[in-house]
Amino acid sequence: MSKGQAPSGMGAKWDTLSPPLTPWILDVIRNMGFERMTPVQAGTIPRAMKHQDCVVEAVTGSGKTLAFVVPTLERIVRREERYKRGEIAAVVIAPTRELAQQIHDVFLHFISTIHPPPVDPSEPGPSSPPPPPAIPLPLLVTSGTLTPYDTFMANQSNIIIGTPGRLASFLLSPRGISAVRVSELDSLILDEADRLLVSPDHRRDVERIMRHLPKQRRTHLFSATMTDAVEEIVGLGLRNPVRIVVNLKDKRTGEAPVERRTPTGLQNTYLICRHAEKTLQLIRVLHRESKVNESAKFIVYFSTCAAVDYFYRILSKLDQLSTFHLTSFHGDLPPKIRETALSTFVSHPSSHMSPAVLLCTDVAARGVDFEDVDVVVQYDPPTDPKTFSHRAGRTARAGRKGKGVVLLGKGREEDYVEFLALRKLPLIPYGYVEEDLQLGELPGTIDQGARKLLENMRAVARTERELADKGAKAFVSSLRAYTKHEASYIFRAADLDFNSLAVGYGLLRVPAMPEVRDWRKKREAARVKRESGVASGTQEVEEVEEIEWQDADIDWDAFAYSSKQREAARLAALAEKKANGGTQHKQAEFKKKQIQQEMREAWSEQKERKARKEDRKDKKDKRKAAEWAAKGDQAAIGPVEAFRRSKKRPGQDDDDEDEEEDKVGGGSDVEYKNLKREVKQERAAKKGKKEITTVGMFDGLD
Repeated sequence: MSKGQAPSGMGAKWDTLSPPLTPWILDVIRNMGFERMTPVQAGTIPRAMKHQDCVVEAVTGSGKTLAFVVPTLERIVRREERYKRGEIAAVVIAPTRELAQQIHDVFLHFISTIHPPPVDPSEPGPSSPPPPPAIPLPLLVTSGTLTPYDTFMANQSNIIIGTPGRLASFLLSPRGISAVRVSELDSLILDEADRLLVSPDHRRDVERIMRHLPKQRRTHLFSATMTDAVEEIVGLGLRNPVRIVVNLKDKRTGEAPVERRTPTGLQNTYLICRHAEKTLQLIRVLHRESKVNESAKFIVYFSTCAAVDYFYRILSKLDQLSTFHLTSFHGDLPPKIRETALSTFVSHPSSHMSPAVLLCTDVAARGVDFEDVDVVVQYDPPTDPKTFSHRAGRTARAGRKGKGVVLLGKGREEDYVEFLALRKLPLIPYGYVEEDLQLGELPGTIDQGARKLLENMRAVARTERELADKGAKAFVSSLRAYTKHEASYIFRAADLDFNSLAVGYGLLRVPAMPEVRDWRKKREAARVKRESGVASGTQEVEEVEEIEWQDADIDWDAFAYSSKQREAARLAALAEKKANGGTQHKQAEFKKKQIQQEMREAWSEQKERKARKEDRKDKKDKRKAAEWAAKGDQAAIGPVEAFRRSKKRPGQDDDDEDEEEDKVGGGSDVEYKNLKREVKQERAAKKGKKEITTVGMFDGLD
């Protein structure tokens, strides 16, 4: 197969498409303010309208949504025979309910223009009702959708948009199989395909849906970043696909063009500080940028839901941010609250007098379109480097300007800048924000502003014991996420200063966790070693900056919850603990002796017991893998996925659509590695058969 050529209409006007768009669709596009196509639209729409499967990779904010909405509507309009009641024409799958809602709104914006306005019974009108529109209203299927089957039958919807789990339940339940007819389906669209296929839960549901839909269909995959999982599904679920890759290049005077994977209107920067100064720098960045941006809208990303919840409650009560309008948004919130939070942030009339700030996790990192966000601040760098461009891409969309700031700890984390540069994500220095909001150099010792902020945050936490608990939970969860960074040679928990981290979180006391205890032991040993080296003068002494820490002076037994029910439970537990103190001590001593006895066992006995356990495990895994193969699933989903499913525990719950850090399972088993190697070899052999279309290198989306 020959390599495809870049379309000549790249960047051209919409009316230059061949075949031309339906007039009412073209009118809606122009009313939206889009006079010209972006490169991804120019490359995708003609091919999608000509019965081709597409795998589209383009930077965030490049117009991917219109690239599949327009051809989907065109194919329905151009169909000679109208769809019958219960038949569907297109299914769109998105990883989060927010993205699904946004896609639904775009379809609804187009389709509502051809629906007749509601009839006023007081006014005279035609005796017969108007004919039904060519395209019925689309259906949204997410966890917040009520009575989807009734809505589907009432609207006679041809287009269904939803999240993987809910769509699978909707289509594959007994009622769905009888009510929703998929035999005439024309298009299946996977938006943010890499997230859908890398997540084990999402991928399972996507594959179930794909097996249920007819094979004679158009399948389109869209994302800003593609992964090996996407390549696997291309070989299994697409027919002779064309791959459309839109790359950006910086063209600077006197320099060779440099490829990048973020919009050229986005200025990506990094700020180096101590972990104790992170929250201080966040506040100062918000103040500094709110003075230079008229709309003054910000998004701040944290690694965990607990961190978002804690910082929202603390920061919203600080005098330093009294003029800021803060909103909390994460995956642990109920659907209705998430919807309200997002609409509140979007609709807030933000200005330099009342800037709007969205504190969130990666649940708002992909696909969600914010039209007027000025600055994206990444308090915690993402565990997956691919997510970095998705986060930063929430600003500088559709040709606008924007700025991204990532906060990095002093030391090893500074290597993250070079790490991203190798992945076509160039960063430039932001500078340390001083007290007067001027940019300067990182101070030689800890900024005294961080100490003052610590006392302010503690003053807020003292008002409610629940806040102290949330701070400890945020600290622990963020540390756990830190240990899961894919760039683990850069983000090493062993290099963290837990005292510095606790200052940044404004804690009343550092949580008693094993990592903290081990760190303190190593720190004390290093201190003794340094002092002995200085005394003997026989070795070089490494200078280590140590952040002083002292727990807040507070009576924890008297520190109460504001909730009467929770306070009563705490007091009852405290009384029981004091009454059973001796019994608990005896139980602890007994458990300690048991552990010591196990440790005294001969090494050979331990090894033999471990070997027997591994043998039983291997036999069980092989038996399950054989069962999957016998059912024929291995041929449909691939040997690696079949083996991964065989490792699943009976009754294990994996239907959480909002889990933010989905990882592909796997282990060090020899059999698993062999299966994975075989799939990689098969994939490499197929690569030569794929048509690759690279839609040019250009300076931006203008």
